[in-house]
Amino acid sequence: MILPVRDGTPMQATGSSPAQPSEWRRYVAFSFATSDVLIELDAAQQIAFITGAAEELIGMTPAQLLGKRFVDLVSSADRAHIADVLASLQPGRRMQQRTIGFVLGRTMIRLSGFKLPDDPQRIYLAGSRAISTIDPRTAATRDEQTGLLGRDDFSAMVEDQIRLLGTAGQAGALTLLQIEDLEGLQKRLDGRKASRLYAELGTLLRSYSRGGDSAGRLSEDKYGIVYDHTEVMAGMAAKLRELIKRADPAGDARFLERTIDLGDHTLNEREAVQAIRYAVNRFVETDAAKFDIASIETGIERLAGETAGRIEQLKRTINSQSFSLAFQPIASLADRTVVHHEALIRFRKDESPYEAIVFAEEVGIIEDLDLAVARKVRDFLWNESLTSPDLRIAVNLSARSLESDSFLEQLCEDNAGDADLRARLMFEVTESYKVRNLERMDNVIQSLRADGHLLCLDDFGGGGASFDYIQNVQVDYVKLDGTYVRRMIKNDRDAHILKAMADLCANLSVETIAEFVETEEQADRLRVIGIHYGQGYLFGRPSEEPAAQILRPASRAPLARARPATAASPDPAPAAPSAATNN
Repeated sequence: MILPVRDGTPMQATGSSPAQPSEWRRYVAFSFATSDVLIELDAAQQIAFITGAAEELIGMTPAQLLGKRFVDLVSSADRAHIADVLASLQPGRRMQQRTIGFVLGRTMIRLSGFKLPDDPQRIYLAGSRAISTIDPRTAATRDEQTGLLGRDDFSAMVEDQIRLLGTAGQAGALTLLQIEDLEGLQKRLDGRKASRLYAELGTLLRSYSRGGDSAGRLSEDKYGIVYDHTEVMAGMAAKLRELIKRADPAGDARFLERTIDLGDHTLNEREAVQAIRYAVNRFVETDAAKFDIASIETGIERLAGETAGRIEQLKRTINSQSFSLAFQPIASLADRTVVHHEALIRFRKDESPYEAIVFAEEVGIIEDLDLAVARKVRDFLWNESLTSPDLRIAVNLSARSLESDSFLEQLCEDNAGDADLRARLMFEVTESYKVRNLERMDNVIQSLRADGHLLCLDDFGGGGASFDYIQNVQVDYVKLDGTYVRRMIKNDRDAHILKAMADLCANLSVETIAEFVETEEQADRLRVIGIHYGQGYLFGRPSEEPAAQILRPASRAPLARARPATAASPDPAPAAPSAATNN
């Protein structure tokens, strides 16, 4: 047993044998049945007693922690929130579990607490390791002003909560808020007061949310929160009005709220997740006053009614491959020879390819679309094998598709048996979907590269997640976000950023492609700062046929691997990637 420490001295268990446990030993055993660390705070919220896995969870030994103010040990993202929760804890009341991190800790913990009715000066805390799909400290889209989850992480969290509530048979609710005239309120306040308002707003929503970190900022004035019981909302609404009124006494402190019951539905898990994804997106995109989805069933009915025809039409298009392809060249900035093409999908003249792809991701049929495009490009390469044996074409794959085991198995099966074709069929990973397990994604990508495919990471530099990708995922090419290219001639800052990204990729032995290259001046500048290839109207617009001039890629092999001895040598179908299993 780990002995507790109080005032620097280990405490000893006395008065009982293991066969007849004392009350002291019994309570300790019960506590550690559900917790990894136990902490007592004195009236100044300094640690007076601690036992358990303190060093692993908090980063210091129990002896080192004695006398330290507890909130000073908490990570900066959680400090204001947990300080507010501790200050508001009433005697005889239990503190709802909060997920927090520590400055020196190696993991997140779920923290609960209690104040004894006859000893209101002390707080007793119990912490256990948090098991969560989202690490609150490293969520890529956490809002800087409020400390809340960003829209993507919030949506992912809500989907996880639906699964957890369904498994446990528990109740839960999602409330979506729109605070009226928040932008005007921010303008009326000075910078310090506005910053404090947003920080307090984030603390308030988190303090009422399920697990202490189930609230998010969805847009400038729209927020979401998941909590255990619908009765919670009344207390939170009063606190929210009080907070806004305190910041702006002359204002109206108005906000609109819409609540969806997460537990009371008869849908299967997939339907429930689709309905909530639709509801959150619809709330963000429309005026809250017009938002009338009050249940998951309503959400799925509205989703079905609004999108059934469009889904069916897109499925027919995918299954019949009745879309077309356009090919845009990627050329060497050194000698202007074309090294490969990107395949761009085209639908009916009145339908945006981007909107169709986003829709396919939202309704869960992006895997079918990605497979259909890959198959069409594969067939095109096969037909061009005799006349253009060195032609290489890159197919865009959603990161969401690459997270699917069934998609990967089908992709490998489609391209089995022809190593030469796999070497000419490239894949470009798009970043419209935030990958939550980069280690698994790297395993998947390395499996595809081992099969002979070249891999490219799209839109590098377009968001903070790009650097997580390049740190964790090894690819052959990186395509630099075209926003910097468009501004680089008039803005040296953008040129410096491009050079820094090019240097980083060069150090990682990754070749770079610049998007949106439209002028000779841009192309020359990009070449000078070390970027290898360019894509844009300067080299060619998307067209029905690939550009004629192809650079023979004799020195450009994706990996050192054995080739078949002769053209007649068998090329056995590869097994499905072992990495394509959920960790």
